[in-house]
Amino acid sequence: MTDNSKMIISSQDVQNALKTCRNNKSCRYDSVYYEHMTHGGNIVTDCLKLLFKKMEFGHCPLEMKRGIISTLFKGGNKNRRDPNSCRAISLCSTNLKVYEKIILQKI
Repeated sequence: MTDNSKMIISSQDVQNALKTCRNNKSCRYDSVYYEHMTHGGNIVTDCLKLLFKKMEFGHCPLEMKRGIISTLFKGGNKNRRDPNSCRAISLCSTNLKVYEKIILQKI
């Protein structure tokens, strides 16, 4: 994809990305579950398409950039107080995750 080319996101692209989302996952910072989007029908698909179209110009809403960072103990005989014994995970916006899926499919 060149700098001059535009990436067009269609409703079908959004639907395909939503089909790959796994249910029963933890909620992100935006309090939106994948189930909200997958069962929302055409209205949600069209709204997401419009949001992602606006994001093509480099604008990403501030709320979509926020996340929750949580640390998990790696397990084993490691010292629980040692920071190297933990790994960090980030729970990002559900909307952003769907957008990332679409971008990955396009490239």
